[in-house]
Amino acid sequence: MISSYEKLKVADQNKSNDVVFEVNWNKHDESTKDCKLVRITVGGKSAIIKKEDLISFLFIIGKEDEQRNLIPQQITRSRGYTTVVTVKAKHDIKEGDDVTFPLELTLPDVKQEVIKSV
Repeated sequence: MISSYEKLKVADQNKSNDVVFEVNWNKHDESTKDCKLVRITVGGKSAIIKKEDLISFLFIIGKEDEQRNLIPQQITRSRGYTTVVTVKAKHDIKEGDDVTFPLELTLPDVKQEVIKSV
């Protein structure tokens, strides 16, 4: 996430005005920190909207694959390991007998957070 002041100029398709997006423009105001609000300026007039509202709008107008890219996803891959363990008995079983049993272990999960679909 961006923590400093950032300004993005986007070309107007009508070529009459530049559109300017700004985040974190006032370091003394908590409401503008951490990209909570976005200031949009068109033709010298500014509007301030919540980041969530902008993301919701982009989600609504997006195609299915674009919407999928906006949704944070968490991928978990678990790894299993199967082996056979042989134990040589020393008590309660006839000495010298081998006891064999399957052993299945689940290794720690590998978690990865992604922003777009994999």
